[in-house]
Amino acid sequence: MAKYRFVLVEGRHNEGGRTYKRGDIIETDNDLTKHNRADSIKFQAVGETVKPQTQELQLELMTVAQLKEYAASREIDLSDVTKRAEILEIIKAVDG
Repeated sequence: MAKYRFVLVEGRHNEGGRTYKRGDIIETDNDLTKHNRADSIKFQAVGETVKPQTQELQLELMTVAQLKEYAASREIDLSDVTKRAEILEIIKAVDG
């Protein structure tokens, strides 16, 4: 089991052959906060286990395109909405 758990708040990061983007959770043995830079990348530590509010944080950090992809993967209908706040509201209502 990985020693640390982070959410990527800003930027992109490569770790273990994978590219992570904003909102992704990264499990690693490395303290990624040492890579934080005000102008390009920021990691935020999360607890040893992913709590429900972590999922909400991930949603809040997603772009509109990412939210639409997330909704499509869960077969959530967003055909009548275009605004980010409305998309978030629908996803949260369906995901509970």
